[in-house]
Amino acid sequence: MSLLIDTDAFCKFACGGLLERAIALFGLPAAECARLPALPHMLRRGALHRRLGAALSARLLSESTRLTVAPAPGLQWLNVLKPYTQIDPGEAQLLALAAEHGAFLLTGDKRALQEVRNIPELVRALAGRIAVPEAVLLALCAVHGDEAVRSAAIEAAPLDTMFRVCFSKSEQEPRLAVRSYLDDTRAKLRPLELWELS
Repeated sequence: MSLLIDTDAFCKFACGGLLERAIALFGLPAAECARLPALPHMLRRGALHRRLGAALSARLLSESTRLTVAPAPGLQWLNVLKPYTQIDPGEAQLLALAAEHGAFLLTGDKRALQEVRNIPELVRALAGRIAVPEAVLLALCAVHGDEAVRSAAIEAAPLDTMFRVCFSKSEQEPRLAVRSYLDDTRAKLRPLELWELS
């Protein structure tokens, strides 16, 4: 388990067919990536299923089975995170696992990351290993080209404003638009050091 992927990021990258390419940026096979145990249940019924619709939920459900189920983390990092109520239990589990195992975490949960930036020991433990969607999209553009990413990312546009704005047909330079979002995210999350493809 070298890369953890939260539910929101999984849906955005998988619905456009970008998940495998995103995982490849970290030099990993899907088998070394883990997701929350609840993801398949959420895709079968409930709010996420309703939001995505039956057809897309079924497609993502199949995709989710290719990833390993994240184990329960130890108590050390969970106890550190416990007082921070803006971090939901699933995100706390992934953050604790990333810190515990030295894994990367692909997450778009900015509310949770705003809390993490105020926890010095977690900032140190996760330095350079939190990958936000903006950084992954920027890396995908660098590797595959803006237009190749645009054609896939536009499918995720209904799920995310940044995908919609940066990869709209009217946006002439998606990479610059994504960079602007990433720079803003970096500034808001300091001193947390985010992952970026070198």
